[in-house]
Amino acid sequence: MKNLWLSPGSKKRLQGWWRRLLYLFHRGYVIRDIVVFPAPVLKEYCRPVLKIDGQAKAVVAALQKHLGARYKLDKSTVSILGLAAPQLGINLRIFCVKYRGLDWVAINPQIVREVGTQITAECCESLPGKEYEVRRPKLIKIRALGLDGSEHLLKGHDLTAAILKHEYDHLDGIMINSIGRRLL
Repeated sequence: MKNLWLSPGSKKRLQGWWRRLLYLFHRGYVIRDIVVFPAPVLKEYCRPVLKIDGQAKAVVAALQKHLGARYKLDKSTVSILGLAAPQLGINLRIFCVKYRGLDWVAINPQIVREVGTQITAECCESLPGKEYEVRRPKLIKIRALGLDGSEHLLKGHDLTAAILKHEYDHLDGIMINSIGRRLL
C-alpha cells in the first residue's frame, strides 16, 4: 500500500531518523521505541519545525501511536498521556497529549501564561519505573501550531496543566529527575 502523505524528500529524512533511533537502540538508550535517560537527545534544546510536511506528520503519527498505551509501575498500571519528539530520539519541537477525550498536537509551542503552583506526582516513559514529585503551574496557556498549520491556544488546569508543562519541558531538555524529588 502506498503512503500518500509522505513526499519523496521526506522519505529520505525519515530514513535518517530511523537510523538515529537504531543507533540509540544499540547503545541501550531505547526501550519499546522510547528513548530512555541518559540519552543525549533528552537533554538538548529542540529545533523548531520549519515546515509542516511529511516528516512532521510522521513524527506526530509515531507519537500518537504510543498515547493511551498502558504499562506497569510498581503494582499499578499507568497510561501514557503525553509524549514529546525527543522521547523518540527526534530533536524537533513537537509533542502530543491525549487526555480526557482530547487529542492535542503542539508544533513549535510557546508558553503564553502560567498561573499558580501545584505539586504533582509524575512518571515519565524516559525514566521507566520511577516517580517524582514536581512543582507545576495550576493553569497554563500554550500557543502552538496544529498539523493543519493553523495556530491554536491550548489551555490546561490542574492535571492537564501538569501534563502540558511536562511535555513542554522535554522540548527544552528538562527532565523531571532534574527538577523533582524522587518518590519511587
